[in-house]
Amino acid sequence: MRDLLEDVLLLQSEWTRFNDAPMQQRGHLVRDSCAGWIGERLDPLRSASRRADLDVEGQDGQGNKARVPWVRIFSRELSPLCQPLVRHLGSSDY
Repeated sequence: MRDLLEDVLLLQSEWTRFNDAPMQQRGHLVRDSCAGWIGERLDPLRSASRRADLDVEGQDGQGNKARVPWVRIFSRELSPLCQPLVRHLGSSDY
């Protein structure tokens, strides 16, 4: 995971909202590699939390690329959709 996060952070210096090659690579790392790494390790958390519906999602923007990519662990029942905080705060940067 450390290597994955380092790669994502290195690509942050090339951030643009456009889907160019560095942002495509960052998207793959966030959506697939980081989320997959966490997903492979969810069973102990599912057991400890007694939530069999825990899942992982990574996003780097829909359409334009987000300045801040993210990965979340969530309950499909309790939190099926993610509402990024910056949208609630009215930020137009994202």
